[in-house]
Amino acid sequence: MSPSRSVSRQVNFERYRWDGRSIKYHREQIRAVFDFREFTRSDEAKLAGWLAEEVCPVEMRDEQRHCQVVENA
Repeated sequence: MSPSRSVSRQVNFERYRWDGRSIKYHREQIRAVFDFREFTRSDEAKLAGWLAEEVCPVEMRDEQRHCQVVENA
């Protein structure tokens, strides 16, 4: 059994409260453990720029890949 399946069987996510104080506290704990910080507007702009430069030029749907293969054949 994979570790993720094992954890999912131990934790009932349907009963977990995804709002309120608990989730805020758990997010703080996760950020502290992994040395993360909250996402900011500045981060949003940087991520949008990175996605536009690095991901969008190479991301293609099936139709686009098909057209490119046909054009280059």
